[in-house]
Amino acid sequence: MKSIRFVSVRGAVGRCFVLAFLFWTALLAGCAVFSPSPSDTFALDGLAAREAGAVALCGRALLAQELESKKGTNANPAAGVEDLLHAHTLLPDNTDILADYLSLAEQGGRYEEAYRCLAAYLRRHPDAGPEYHLTAAHFADRAEFPSEAADECARYLALCPTNQEVASARVRTLFDAGRDRDALRALRENRVYFHNADATNEPLRWACHFLKDRKSPVRALSCLEVLLEPHGDDPPRAAMILELIGGARLLMGETNAALRIWHKAFRLSPRVMPVRQAGEVLAGNPAAVAKLREAVSKPDAEVEERIQYAEVLLHLPPPDGAAGTNRVFTCGFRNLAESEAILRSICTRADSVGLGGDEDLFHWHLITMGELLSLPPPKGVEPVRFGVDDLVKTAREMIARFPKSASAKNFLAYHWAERGENLEEAHKLVNEALALEPANGAILDTKGWILFKLGRPYQALQFLLKAAEEERNSEIFQHAATVLRSLGRNEEAATFEKAIK
Repeated sequence: MKSIRFVSVRGAVGRCFVLAFLFWTALLAGCAVFSPSPSDTFALDGLAAREAGAVALCGRALLAQELESKKGTNANPAAGVEDLLHAHTLLPDNTDILADYLSLAEQGGRYEEAYRCLAAYLRRHPDAGPEYHLTAAHFADRAEFPSEAADECARYLALCPTNQEVASARVRTLFDAGRDRDALRALRENRVYFHNADATNEPLRWACHFLKDRKSPVRALSCLEVLLEPHGDDPPRAAMILELIGGARLLMGETNAALRIWHKAFRLSPRVMPVRQAGEVLAGNPAAVAKLREAVSKPDAEVEERIQYAEVLLHLPPPDGAAGTNRVFTCGFRNLAESEAILRSICTRADSVGLGGDEDLFHWHLITMGELLSLPPPKGVEPVRFGVDDLVKTAREMIARFPKSASAKNFLAYHWAERGENLEEAHKLVNEALALEPANGAILDTKGWILFKLGRPYQALQFLLKAAEEERNSEIFQHAATVLRSLGRNEEAATFEKAIK
């Protein structure tokens, strides 16, 4: 939240303070010199004395700032703040002194002290302008008083209800204060009042935030329920929300509830992701696996059951006794081959079962094909009935179906980079993928690896180092180490190789 800067011309104000200070000094001196008799005394009443003291303190604060400014980079930006605080104490309702004090307090990091001064001023002046409440919210937030910051945001919004940034800040501070019920109410109010994409998606952002550390599924669930309320007429969006709700339920230990919700999400709008999550959960239950295996063996098996079983197979131990040595799956050749066959059949009739627009399905199949080709079949097991050309053809078909699929373009580009083939076309594809997802570590890695294969190691290293920053991945580290060694930078290469181990 940005603080509101009070409008004050420091130079002019400072000169006024100095002149006033000189005026009062001269007046006092004149009274002392020209006094007709000892009995004639000069005295200031209480208010005048406070004003004189405040002027003197402000003048001293200005002088302190002037002296500090001459120190250049070593200057203390909050010089004179104590004098301004004392001046504010003498004249607590003087807005110019208050504004100058708050500005210096901000620079000096004295947030709690500044908030308490401003809060006291607002109690004396409840009709103060909205900028005062916004500044109070800022100082309370910086002082880690989230509940007070939320209340000041609410007072500001009562006067300026159209400020969506402050409305979002109110939600955040309410959550920070543990006032979840008020925060959820504020989320609903924001959606109704602003009625735009940011307000609509705000509960989703908070739900993802609470799910990220896997420690607050209950809070995430509450946000998702707010998000779900007005979307009964938008099945794909409602299904996506239900998928997240299922994840929250699973984190809460409510496995059966999660499975039911994921099933509902798929029925509402067919997508493989909720079903895959259900399959991963079922893979740990031998009885459920046996029941699912029996179901998919029937010709009339539901597509949802087949997707679940394709995922279950990827989490089972390899029946041939040897786990795969490939990057993605360790389920062994047999399980991977069976999973790929199921996915191939589903992709073939994807349009007729409502999955023709699900990019995740086709990418999942593409990955299993590529990984299957990297595994040698066990002794006595028939090899797969497709080859590299079929893999390339499948990737091209996916790109044609999903022209904005960064994952498909990156897959094919990386495949060619590994084989050292079609490097110019691979470079074009990875550039298109990067334009879609510029911060994707896997795509940055592919770009760097292609540049290395094209004989441009210095350029390659730039992308590989950036990829390593975005994603800590052993394959990216290995690529970076390889390029560094090719450049004779063996110590740096050893650092990446150590990180792999």
